Amino acid sequence: MFNAEKRIDDLIAQMTPEEKTAQLRGIWLRDLLDGSGRISLEACRKHIPHGLGHVCQYSSATSLKPDELVQAVRDLQRFLREETRLGIPAICQEEAISGLAARGATTLPQQINMSCTWNLERLLDNTKSTARTMRMAGASHALSPMLDVLDNAQWGRAEEGFGEDPYLVSLMGLTFIQGLQGADLREGIAACAKHFAGYGNMNEDMGVFWDDVLMPHEVAVRLGHVATIMSGYHAFQGVPTSASQFLMDEVLRKKWGFEGVVISDYGAVRQVKTVFNYAPDAATTALRCLEAGLDIELPTPEMFSEIPKALAEGLIPTDLVDRAVKRALTLKARTGVLDLIDIPGSGEPLDFNPPENQRRAYQAACESLVLLQNDGVLPLGPGIRSVAVVGPNADSAYALLGDYTYQTLNEFFRRIPVDPSFPQLVTLLAGLRDRLGPEVAIHYERGCDWSCATHQEDEAREGAGDQRTWKTATAPMEAPRPTDPERAVRLAAESDVVIAAMGENRYLCGEGRNREDVRLPGDQEAFVQKLIATGKPVILIVFGGRPMVLTDVAAGCRAIVYAWYPGQEGGHAVADLLLGRFNPSGKLTMTLPRSNEQVPVSHRLGYRADNPPLFPFGHGLSYTSYEYARLAAPATLKTSDTSFLVQFELTNTGNREGVEIAQLYFVPLKREANRPAMELKGFVRVVLKPGETRVVTIDVFLHQLARHDAAGQLALRPGAYSVLIGASSTDIRLRTELTLTGDAVALARREHFFSQTTVE
Repeated sequence: MFNAEKRIDDLIAQMTPEEKTAQLRGIWLRDLLDGSGRISLEACRKHIPHGLGHVCQYSSATSLKPDELVQAVRDLQRFLREETRLGIPAICQEEAISGLAARGATTLPQQINMSCTWNLERLLDNTKSTARTMRMAGASHALSPMLDVLDNAQWGRAEEGFGEDPYLVSLMGLTFIQGLQGADLREGIAACAKHFAGYGNMNEDMGVFWDDVLMPHEVAVRLGHVATIMSGYHAFQGVPTSASQFLMDEVLRKKWGFEGVVISDYGAVRQVKTVFNYAPDAATTALRCLEAGLDIELPTPEMFSEIPKALAEGLIPTDLVDRAVKRALTLKARTGVLDLIDIPGSGEPLDFNPPENQRRAYQAACESLVLLQNDGVLPLGPGIRSVAVVGPNADSAYALLGDYTYQTLNEFFRRIPVDPSFPQLVTLLAGLRDRLGPEVAIHYERGCDWSCATHQEDEAREGAGDQRTWKTATAPMEAPRPTDPERAVRLAAESDVVIAAMGENRYLCGEGRNREDVRLPGDQEAFVQKLIATGKPVILIVFGGRPMVLTDVAAGCRAIVYAWYPGQEGGHAVADLLLGRFNPSGKLTMTLPRSNEQVPVSHRLGYRADNPPLFPFGHGLSYTSYEYARLAAPATLKTSDTSFLVQFELTNTGNREGVEIAQLYFVPLKREANRPAMELKGFVRVVLKPGETRVVTIDVFLHQLARHDAAGQLALRPGAYSVLIGASSTDIRLRTELTLTGDAVALARREHFFSQTTVE
């Protein structure tokens, strides 16, 4: 086992109940700071005299600048080493879906943006960079990535995930984990797969649960060797996940062999008692969570604080506590925290947003933008002399920032205004001003706000979830000047082209912000329709974290770009797409519904021929065109076979270089129970020069076609499939049929999750 095991066992043997409990808890760094932002020894002696397990959201929950933050961590670790009996340092943990959530750190595009790139190399590079910044900042644990499979646009946290397809979510999640953790956790960052399991997708059909909901987590554990798992705020089969022996013991530990640490989402352990009434008191709550396999309560020990008393009274067995403490200390050993002496420094002022990170933010934003519609108006030509820029997201930093960035965490929860200069947040208006020459006149008037109801249309409700969202203010602190809708429409009528930046912000999307109506908020639809009525070409830019219904305005817009939350360089990226400085390649990873009534909708659930979505999964346009040809694949295989090849040619038939994302789907000719209507089984990003043809070969493993039954038995069964190659889930360019013959083959577990691709 781990080579520090004897040392850890010796430490546990010396520990008092209070010292053991200290390793299973967290604390907010701000509770240990004095009025000047320095570590207070008095506060440390009061709050953590027996040691500490984790420092929660240590950078995002403070206003400390980089050097101040690192100094605070140094001083805290020095206190733990020198003034607690056993001298065990703490793990500093932080959010990292958009880069390190710290003041002044690079704000990358949101996780849903990164899925729309379909670019694993870009994601890997970004997460490696995030890991380096986190180590520089004294962190060793990231509360990322989110691996929930999402097909409900009404859920506010969809933006934090990688979309609606288990295959893509699994592969993106695996890449994210590998980039963060690296080859050695002493140099990388311990990742956390969350939320275990089924948060945001409450499908309790066990076959679907095993294959679609659990697949990203299984991949994270078995292939990614993820260091930690986070339980969710929800219940599964009537049991809160923080106390679910089925999920944490039977599935996670026994079936998959997970040996890492299970942490709670913030406040989730308390909710076992207060929301789900699954335990009568704090001690019993702690017992049930420890029995199930949860190790650490975050952010503070509301229930676990009863452990010392419960141990003394025999209510909680010592071996349960020791098991959790051993896992907690093993994580500290694996990440190097157990032996931490000091945080290395160069002597120079710390920079969490160096030029190379700014370039990463720009490149990722460019690749994440999805061109949904274009009648030829884009890219904008040299004849444009005047542009009207309108809409609530045209000149707002909120349009760039998803949930769990440093800026939104601080404003939403702590009511600290967003600082658009540290790092520099480039709005769409600013990006256009930077990119358009002096010969192009830019006319700006907001014209309408995010919501005519001042964000009261979807109030946060008390219940399971982060309690901090239950009574959070519902309006942003940014106070835009009064706007003149008539002037905005007049400017539109007088300009050559209209760029309308619509959509959401953190107060309409994000944790605690579900929306039953997922059309453009407030009076945005009516405003866009007035712009369309001017007769001038309207280019709609949609910012936000969920797929929104655009049906009533789509037909009148000459082009539509879905920008999601593109991060600090979003304004430059969108401007450059509009001007044709790069060729768009992003493709949707969540279906855009045609109406509210259509939600939830996804390619997995199946699209109705008489009521298709507005824009399907996998859709995205380019400034060039592609031709697919010469599909080759076997017609029959045996269930005893291992894999087979699918091959086709891809040609750029346009006049500029581009990137095509070709997608491989399987559709059962006879719909089976527990089987999706359509399954993504491979994809490839191919760079093609004008006129260039390349041959794509996808090696598909038969294990990818195996499914679980309701009892959890995995088997590869005979059957017939349509094998589809497409530019999206509905834009199918090539097709053939494959028949699997032979007997059903029972499998102990899936040995292959992903196809392998080569391009020649």
